[in-house]
Amino acid sequence: MHKPILYAALSIVSCCTVFLNAGEDDAAIAADDMIKNLLQRLETAVLAGDAEAYLANIDTTASEWATEQTNWAADLAEHTPEMFDLNLLPRVEVPAELNPSEHVAALRMTWQFPDGGERRVEFPARFTLDEHQNWHYAGEAWTSVASEDGQTIVLFLTDDLQEIAERITEMMPGIREHVDTGFQTHLEHPQVVKLYTDMGHLQQSIYLSYTDGLGGWNEPGEAIKIMASPRMGARRLRILLSHEYGHVATFTYHQDVAENLPWWVAEGVAELAAERYSGDRAREGTEAAVRAWAEAGALAAWEDMADFRETPSRLHGHVYLQGHHFVGYVSERFGRSARNAWVRRLASGDSLDEATLEALGVSFADLDGQWRASLSADE
Repeated sequence: MHKPILYAALSIVSCCTVFLNAGEDDAAIAADDMIKNLLQRLETAVLAGDAEAYLANIDTTASEWATEQTNWAADLAEHTPEMFDLNLLPRVEVPAELNPSEHVAALRMTWQFPDGGERRVEFPARFTLDEHQNWHYAGEAWTSVASEDGQTIVLFLTDDLQEIAERITEMMPGIREHVDTGFQTHLEHPQVVKLYTDMGHLQQSIYLSYTDGLGGWNEPGEAIKIMASPRMGARRLRILLSHEYGHVATFTYHQDVAENLPWWVAEGVAELAAERYSGDRAREGTEAAVRAWAEAGALAAWEDMADFRETPSRLHGHVYLQGHHFVGYVSERFGRSARNAWVRRLASGDSLDEATLEALGVSFADLDGQWRASLSADE
């Protein structure tokens, strides 16, 4: 099922105009002026690192967007840019049925940190007017495709992504069933997936200071975000979606999972969730890499991969591969239910020692030693 959410996708171009009569044009100009004032308030809040002031100007009607922006703003206290500009570009053509309490405009966001170069993104943005006649920033002006059961909603910005969005609505029920069954859980609300075609745009949507390359992103309460292209193959799509939905499965375990679950466990679980779609060659590659690290004495210390923000970039590969291998070892040795009980206890705040002893009946030190010994044994 295809329907517009907010507005149809809009192209960002500098030469387009809106065809309005005189009265409508006056109203649009007035809206532009008020929205420019809104953008100035957002700029001031960001440059002050003031999350509360920033969020006061955000439309929080959509729950995923509200959570994403809360996390986005929370990063400002630690990473405050030295330059942050928001500018409306020349107007784009909008649907004739435009709601007078909503406004769409091409937005350019430019920012810079003291230790980095200038960064910039442009996208069609949506603004909404509340009952007190105050404008709020509502994020991208997405187009929506929903699955027949309404449990998957895919958002995109350009018409060339509609086909891939529709394919995702067909894939996700099977992926959700596979992951839900494997991790003995169930999501109680529709899953939103946002498609990005520009890496800078995806990075900015996480927070301004984010610079690592990535194929997908997901945090509790947020939409699944993936880098997409019209030429994306079905296999790659399934791997990305199942990995990110693997994170969603752990999010159902406890409300504080993001703070409690060691990063290597979170990514190990997500990689295990995607294993069905990544195939034998990927599993063999993981096995070979981890055995090679073990032989060379190059396995990473678990505590060095526990916190996403503190893990050095040189260990990111270990987070995924070593974490995947260890979680797979736990699953094969103790079974699905015990593995899930172990992850649940970690998600609820138990230490590695507490969770391992309670769920698996062995200390983590002993389990770690047994896992390492298995890497030197014959396959």
